[in-house]
Amino acid sequence: TLHWQPLINGYSDHIPQDFRDAARLLGGFPDEASFGELERRGARYLVLHLDLYAGPSRDEVIGKLEAYSQFLRPLSQQDNNTWLFEIVGWPR
Repeated sequence: TLHWQPLINGYSDHIPQDFRDAARLLGGFPDEASFGELERRGARYLVLHLDLYAGPSRDEVIGKLEAYSQFLRPLSQQDNNTWLFEIVGWPR
């Protein structure tokens, strides 16, 4: 990796079982349950690959990001598909 930071979802083609177990919960991001899971895992940054979302689901994620914007500080939006955020707080 370029950044040398630990990844919650694994490296290369290895996907850790604990991530597989939490994937459904994290798949609802951003919502309180997924933020809670990220907090438990000690996440500090979040990368969203919006090119992996199609049509309405992409729009839904972007809308939900606005609702949780106080907890996420945008760092980069490369080519409108890859967005990097710093997690700056947790919804309670």
